[in-house]
Amino acid sequence: MISNLLLILLFLILGMIVGIKCKIGERVMAVNRRLVSLSIYILLFIMGLKIGNNKEIFASIPSLGLYALILCIGAMTGSFLLVHFFVKEKKEKSEF
Repeated sequence: MISNLLLILLFLILGMIVGIKCKIGERVMAVNRRLVSLSIYILLFIMGLKIGNNKEIFASIPSLGLYALILCIGAMTGSFLLVHFFVKEKKEKSEF
């Protein structure tokens, strides 16, 4: 497990170095955004397959529903508040 984490961090750091050292055009970045979105969709689909295939998880969804809803609402509220705070701070700093 640790080797997988190190591999992920290695690729992240390598990507950061390449991003700093090389000037990447807007066309390449547009393709990159599409590939990232496609990868996320595929990942979510595969996760859905695994959840749907696991009878224990699928059976426990109703009992976990309320907790999941509370967690989801809390995460969305916290994200909204943080984004609002940072955008407000950025606007205030740019006015000076």
